[in-house]
Amino acid sequence: HHCPPFEVVQHDHDLDDAPARGLVRYDLIEEYSAALLPRGFNKGRRSQVMSAPVELTAGWQPPVFSKTPEEKAALRQLLSMHVLFSELPSTDIEVLLDAFQGLRFLPGARIITQGDIGKSFYFLQSGGCAISVQGQGVVSRAGPGDCFGELALLYDSPRAATVEAVSRCNCWSLELWTFKRIVKGNAMRRNARHHAFLDRVPVLASLGRYEQCRLLEAIRTQHVSEGEEIIREGSYGSAFYIIEEGEVRCSQQGSSHEICRRLVASDFFGERALLSTERRAATVTA
Repeated sequence: HHCPPFEVVQHDHDLDDAPARGLVRYDLIEEYSAALLPRGFNKGRRSQVMSAPVELTAGWQPPVFSKTPEEKAALRQLLSMHVLFSELPSTDIEVLLDAFQGLRFLPGARIITQGDIGKSFYFLQSGGCAISVQGQGVVSRAGPGDCFGELALLYDSPRAATVEAVSRCNCWSLELWTFKRIVKGNAMRRNARHHAFLDRVPVLASLGRYEQCRLLEAIRTQHVSEGEEIIREGSYGSAFYIIEEGEVRCSQQGSSHEICRRLVASDFFGERALLSTERRAATVTA
């Protein structure tokens, strides 16, 4: 199935009656990405409406939408910055690069409507959007590089907000079946692996499942080469690290010896600088 990039869409409902685009109505209900909503907005929402899981039909194939090399490069960059896609194998990335559909929304067009049945995950490549909630008005704004819709496809929960284009927006849209087949399976395996890993970290083992799930939403995997500095003494801290695999050493300026034992899997470091205004007390190297 081939289609030119960035087809103009006036409203999200325009996608519902467009079989020529390979899009159909699905039975999942979408929740807006928590990353763009106020802290605490989604508290308690997991207990709301759930829907039946989607079953892939036999012989299903992901759609293919033509793109220029420049468009593929821009989309690849967007995927590399999102945790859901950053750990996917290159073969899956290539399938996704073909399966994303370019949609252009004109100012005032509604991309997502609160309470509607969800169909897709979106990346915003250019333009700006307003995110509003019934009874609250505009609660946030989205810009280039932001995405929305993934939590619905992962957790089968209701759309929590309306997203409207405030300027001409170019979006990349991934339909539900491809997301389920490629992205969700990888995300579930990743979360299962990280849940088991967090259970082995003494300082985190006492957390409940809900707290662990919230923590998993903030975790990003960082691959570090041997000899590469992870944090530098004297710098300000912005991250707390847990070692999943490998070993690091800690050193301090003016000292010829390591100032603590080497740290291995399930050990953690960097928390002190986050709990206070202190600078990093040591350099940590892989």
